[in-house]
Amino acid sequence: DVVPCRINGVHFVNEPVYFGATYKVIKPFFSKKLRERMHFHNTDLESLHKYLPPQTLPEELGGHLRKKDFQDFRTMMLQNNALLDRLNTYVFEGKKSSNQSNNSCSKLDLNTDVTTRSLFNVSPP
Repeated sequence: DVVPCRINGVHFVNEPVYFGATYKVIKPFFSKKLRERMHFHNTDLESLHKYLPPQTLPEELGGHLRKKDFQDFRTMMLQNNALLDRLNTYVFEGKKSSNQSNNSCSKLDLNTDVTTRSLFNVSPP
């Protein structure tokens, strides 16, 4: 009831032996609906393919997608770390509700004081 997204299913593959016992302990805390959406496949990839087509899965899960090398992505992110840190310090200018912090941009009220210009006129806090 407190998960901030819609969960259609949670699939566990190759789960460790102790996972079953752990799940039995925490299972009562999940809603019936969520428990029905949890699927345990262990090594049975065919049962996984009943829910997720092989075209959407990596080779390790019996799918058709090749493993990607993320080294280039990692290098790019590390090279741009200073830029990302700086971007994380920006805040939106505009009218804030009384319960918003200075650096929050969530739940902006739809009013005439918040304009496109004020939203994109960013400045460090």
